[in-house]
Amino acid sequence: MNTPAHWIGLLTALGVGLLIGVVRERRHEPHVSKAGTRTHALVAMLGYVSWSLGTWPFVATVLVVGALVIGCYQATARSDPGQTGEVALLVTLMLSALAQQNPSLSAALGVLAAALLHAKHASQRISRVLITDQELQDALILVAAALVVMPLLSDQAMDPWGVLQATTLWRIVVLVMAVGMLGHVAQRALGGVGACHWRHSFRVLCLPLPWSSARGSACVAGTVMHYPQQLVPCWPIWRR
Repeated sequence: MNTPAHWIGLLTALGVGLLIGVVRERRHEPHVSKAGTRTHALVAMLGYVSWSLGTWPFVATVLVVGALVIGCYQATARSDPGQTGEVALLVTLMLSALAQQNPSLSAALGVLAAALLHAKHASQRISRVLITDQELQDALILVAAALVVMPLLSDQAMDPWGVLQATTLWRIVVLVMAVGMLGHVAQRALGGVGACHWRHSFRVLCLPLPWSSARGSACVAGTVMHYPQQLVPCWPIWRR
């Protein structure tokens, strides 16, 4: 390893540790003893140096840090049952080792980890307040339809003419569901009037689809979903 690359990796690992440590330290009161800036910076240096020494020194470092993390969690489990701090310390260790092989990826993942740690209250508000149980259920159905059902479908034609394919038809279903979800998100973000302001320029012809259903209401870019009755994709027609 040449010297410039060595220093770039070391500085990247140290920067990732400091960044995550600062975010973790600001999440707690000053009198609360938690792994903060110095701890994460030292763990980052330890991870970088141990990885440069070889596989087994790094494995030993992971075991030692893991044992310390487990001991710390057992000591504070009653007052603070969360495991975010312990996981963040392990993330710092792994990213510092990655900084030796790929400093750019390590830095990007470090910034992403720090952003996730900083967005604690925002993420809790989204998951507990803004998103309803029905919206979460609809999102899971959409993800299952796109990532579970679609790969299982055959791409061979189902008709004698070789036109209809199960995969193509299901992609249309997923597309309509995704557009409906985006419309619902737009309505929640902009309000019922703001999300459908183009109604002044368009009139909408709505055709019900018997195979789809959802709940809620949304309108975005000429596509209207009306729940709890049925999903209604709409084709805008210019006013004459």
